[in-house]
Amino acid sequence: MLETVEQRNALLASIERERDSAVIAYILHDNAVIADDALPHLYDKLHALGKRPRIDLLLSARGGVPEVCWRILSLLREYCDHLGVIVSTRVQGAASLLALGADEIVMGPLSEMGGVDAIRKHPLMPRDEMGQPLPVSLGEIKSLLRFLSEQSGDQEAQAGSTSKTQNPKPKTHNPGLAPEVLSNLFQYIHPLTIAHLQQADTLSREITRKALRQHIHPENEDKTDQLVELFNGGFNSPIYTAGRSELRELGLPVEEPDKELWSSIWGLIQLYQGAIYTDRPDANVPGNFFRYICMIETAGRSTGLHQSFTQVEGQERIVQIRWETAIKSSGPGPSIGPGGMSNN
Repeated sequence: MLETVEQRNALLASIERERDSAVIAYILHDNAVIADDALPHLYDKLHALGKRPRIDLLLSARGGVPEVCWRILSLLREYCDHLGVIVSTRVQGAASLLALGADEIVMGPLSEMGGVDAIRKHPLMPRDEMGQPLPVSLGEIKSLLRFLSEQSGDQEAQAGSTSKTQNPKPKTHNPGLAPEVLSNLFQYIHPLTIAHLQQADTLSREITRKALRQHIHPENEDKTDQLVELFNGGFNSPIYTAGRSELRELGLPVEEPDKELWSSIWGLIQLYQGAIYTDRPDANVPGNFFRYICMIETAGRSTGLHQSFTQVEGQERIVQIRWETAIKSSGPGPSIGPGGMSNN
């Protein structure tokens, strides 16, 4: 985590000068999501910064817990008057709530944002070949039900067209799925899982609306409604991502960095990617390896989520996960943080 700390500090300082703001980097590995264990470490950085007119969050995350993302958004806004989110390469899932709730979204040529719609696991869901519950979204369930309903309606229409009745009845709305179809469906998808997904979808929509209301005027409720629908299933794909031009056309406060600013942002992103996607031998336990799956950093204050693992029959087995913090003091000599790490 500390190999390139001086370079990262220099780039963070450069972005702060360009943006006239305090910058917090929050970078996650593809296998990690925003969760509540990060809150104390984010608070540590905010507390050290104090209340600022402007704070920028440099964010890279493929998912998160919606409730936690809303809590983080609220916490960030307590420490600034203007919140910006700098989208590194990709922000998806509940992590997109942080950008949707920002006053300004800074996006470069490679920056992308995806939908918020919740993909959840439940012990009663169908399982994969490893015996783990499959992650499913409510949108997938709705699409399945809609497809089955349409097929049922088509069959009824075909049957009606071949009948020889003297007084055909006027066409009515589709009555829905037949009981036997639902009964067969529930053999594969337990009804409690659908209730679980419905609850998650409702929560996701409510938090998305609350995030957008941080900067969209109440008079523009139609705009808010459209964005809520779009980011909660409207993309029709959990992995679809939109670039800056598309998001600006949708009415989001997207800004493009100039060449110099993007050069600093992109250089910093590459350093973070090198830090979190490099597996290293664990000096304390021969045969084990470690990586950092999350980094939260301001200039002079670094925290990483250290994950130790080993290989067992070709499969990774996590041995230990712990947070480590290093603090750079202004004076000479090594600076040791709670994780027992030195920046020198």
